[in-house]
Amino acid sequence: MKIILTGIISFLAITLTQGQASKSILVQNKLSIERKDELIVFTKSLLQQKLGKIADGKYIIAIHKNTPQLLQFDDLDKDGAWDEAVLLHSFKPYEIAVFTVKISDHPATIKAVVQAHVRQRHKLEDESFGPSVLKDTMPYNNPPTDFSKQKLKNLKKRNHPRMPILTLMLLT
Repeated sequence: MKIILTGIISFLAITLTQGQASKSILVQNKLSIERKDELIVFTKSLLQQKLGKIADGKYIIAIHKNTPQLLQFDDLDKDGAWDEAVLLHSFKPYEIAVFTVKISDHPATIKAVVQAHVRQRHKLEDESFGPSVLKDTMPYNNPPTDFSKQKLKNLKKRNHPRMPILTLMLLT
């Protein structure tokens, strides 16, 4: 199931609709399967296209079914300002989720369950990656790597640290 989810870039669509102080973002699961804890990424540039300029020090609040959603604000270019807001949402088959977003002075204060969105894959001999690993163990007596003392090898600079999960369609 997780393997299928990594290749569904084209199966989600986001549509933004016009409003006054807030905007609605529609996110659609176009698959016939349930998708638990799917990663949704709202870039700052996308949000600014519909909400207008988001000043430094301002945040976004996203509301789904009258409930504020937990957003993580990521500073990808290390300039001190967030570049994207991400959240996890579980979709039913063919569900269209409506998120109302607006600019705020502070992020929403939410008591949330701590969770992580991680996908692990083993590197293969041809330098590609194999299927997602749902459970793994370290070999006995294998010391952990201290990355403060050992640099990672073959790092290539990427514009974005993870694979995009959503296809964005802006309707005018």
